[in-house]
Amino acid sequence: MNRLVPGKDYRIECGEGKKVYQKDDMSSENLFSWLGDDVLTKPTYSRFCALLDNYNPHQGYKEVVTQQDKHEEAAFIEEIARTASIKYLHRYLVLKGVVSQDYDDFKAMLTSLWFNLYGRCGNSSCSSAFEHVFVGEIKEQRQGETEVSGFHNWIQVSPCNASAVLYP
Repeated sequence: MNRLVPGKDYRIECGEGKKVYQKDDMSSENLFSWLGDDVLTKPTYSRFCALLDNYNPHQGYKEVVTQQDKHEEAAFIEEIARTASIKYLHRYLVLKGVVSQDYDDFKAMLTSLWFNLYGRCGNSSCSSAFEHVFVGEIKEQRQGETEVSGFHNWIQVSPCNASAVLYP
């Protein structure tokens, strides 16, 4: 019920013939040519978007977590916990004996897995699973070059965020 429908909610241009190892953009158009006005106002998407500015994407910098950040994390977990896919995940993990049947315990586990901070590059409390996967982390490379790891998130490159600076 929360899935976006191509042509109704968005339009993308992937290009043709691109292979995974090719670094060039093989499309003559932008990836997103259109995104419905109401997409990012849907509860799970809006809760997700509220989390994106909570992180310093430069790898190795200690994160500062505010009460507002904690509130946004809790609101996101509560919102996704209402979805059929997360309920299914819980049932599956209970069946496999990985989590308890208590749904509040499961939500606490999700919060811990995604948002607890861990160290990178010799620094403590500078990364989280959520940050790596959805926000991305900038790694400094040789000769001033940078590389982004993680960043499995289409929202920051959608047309509604086209003017946003992804990485300061």
